[in-house]
Amino acid sequence: MVLTLTLGSMLSFILPYFQAKPVHMNGSPVGKPDLIGEVINIEEHWLLIDGKAYVDIREAILISESHVRLGLKDFAEGDHVHVWISEGELIGTSPALGTAVFVRRLNSEGN
Repeated sequence: MVLTLTLGSMLSFILPYFQAKPVHMNGSPVGKPDLIGEVINIEEHWLLIDGKAYVDIREAILISESHVRLGLKDFAEGDHVHVWISEGELIGTSPALGTAVFVRRLNSEGN
């Protein structure tokens, strides 16, 4: 029997075991983003940021610079983003792993 594990299934199993931290107040992100960078790859519900960190965005609030709600289809490779994660820090794998609470797209052409 061959068991094929995808990156998404492995990460979905691991990430819920890490403690969450508060990152929003009244529906808006607070404090500095945990991660700033360029979207290198979009894979299912994961964003690869600068080739250094995968962030799970399934339950994240995706917003533009002007706080307009976005969907995954509004993101593209090359977009610059600010990411607030739910864990105290990114999980130290290579690439690092995290669960996004908010993702703000910085290049807001069209929105």
